[in-house]
Amino acid sequence: MMGSCFAENLHQYLTENKFETYTNPFGTIFNPLSLFILLMAEEIDFAKYYVQNQDVWYNYLCHSRLAALKKSDLEQKLATLTLEKNERLERADVLVLTFGTAYIYELISEQKMVANCHKIEASKFRKVLLSPEDLVYYFDIVYQNKLWNKEIILTISPVRHLKDGMAENQVSKSILRYAAHLLSEKYKNVHYFESYELVIDDLRDYRFFEKDLLHPNQMARDYIWEKFSSVAFDAPTQDFLQQWAKIRQSLAHKPFIAESTQHQLFLQNLLEDLQKIKLVGVENEINQVKAQLLAARNEV
Repeated sequence: MMGSCFAENLHQYLTENKFETYTNPFGTIFNPLSLFILLMAEEIDFAKYYVQNQDVWYNYLCHSRLAALKKSDLEQKLATLTLEKNERLERADVLVLTFGTAYIYELISEQKMVANCHKIEASKFRKVLLSPEDLVYYFDIVYQNKLWNKEIILTISPVRHLKDGMAENQVSKSILRYAAHLLSEKYKNVHYFESYELVIDDLRDYRFFEKDLLHPNQMARDYIWEKFSSVAFDAPTQDFLQQWAKIRQSLAHKPFIAESTQHQLFLQNLLEDLQKIKLVGVENEINQVKAQLLAARNEV
């Protein structure tokens, strides 16, 4: 999963439900063009994009959380992440791309696009609105080279970019949505999931947002996950998710008295439920419950 913070939200749900996932190695990326650059290159040419702000080094292709006091340290970090990204992408069956905005920023002095301005003065950048045709053209390149054998899910982030302006945000989201429509029509293995529509058109109420009134809250995220699960997973996987939800709740249970007979019976039943699971590995959870049983017996 790569893209806006919605990719990271989805990653959390998938990880909690025992999927093998990998997300945003280069941090949160909001515009699709930067995503395509990061996906495309075997060895990303980060060298042209390093910038120092005060005493901290950043890279224009990455999120600000990737930073270092020494340029050499950041270079090594990005080299390691690139190798890891290539290996993960090679193994991946499914790629989820979440588009946040159709606006990009171009470094005027060098006429190159950046993913993050890293609080460098705004006068050094030019703001550009991508077109649907731009997005389809650049997606085609990375698709033919890297993604033709993957199942690809496109989503539009439901987070509004109001710093661009309310009207401008609507234009941006419309471009992203139309581009996603064109791509899902063009390629059989490209699919669209309506996360944006679920929040903006279905929930339609600020009680589903955080205090900033921009980011979907836990209730909204749970709702989106439920909808995603219903369309993305086959019947055996959905059956497992229901079973696993009950087990996760049991694993999180905090007893008043761990040594009580009632809780020991609860743990024994939980252990038996875990041992019945064959679809995914649950060795860590089995060991966790066994350790709790052993600790309680030693206390007695």
